[in-house]
Amino acid sequence: MMRKAFILLLCVCVNCILYAQTPVAKNGALHVEGSKILNQYNQEPQLRGLSFSWSLWGGRKYYNPAVTDWRVNDFKVSIVRVAMGVQPEHGYLEEPELQRQLVVDAVDQAIKDGIYVLIDWHDHNGNLHTGQAKAFFADMAKKYPGLIIGIKTAH
Repeated sequence: MMRKAFILLLCVCVNCILYAQTPVAKNGALHVEGSKILNQYNQEPQLRGLSFSWSLWGGRKYYNPAVTDWRVNDFKVSIVRVAMGVQPEHGYLEEPELQRQLVVDAVDQAIKDGIYVLIDWHDHNGNLHTGQAKAFFADMAKKYPGLIIGIKTAH
């Protein structure tokens, strides 16, 4: 009887540990093969996410650790899209340090929460700002070495 109780308790503990893992802990580094996103086990992970609005719309109201935590805890997201507005007014082209810091705050909290992040250089004139985009992503790659950083340009 004691042995059965111990095995049951052990199963419950192992189950709790497995389900308590963050999406990043569970899937590891993601990579692309063909048209598929795969995890460290070469399986397609199930990702659920939400997008932040443009960073220049609301700024710190949305781009803060509490909002990232809320998305993780209430919506159970495994990925967030951080959409940094490049232009018009108050975007990265006019206020690069502010926009960079908004992105960094959101990314840092997502990392702490163990979820994935897609950093979106959200620019309707991306062909005119490739130099700034390359510099921004070089900065992000230096700040977050080893992480995959994607570039998306809106048309």
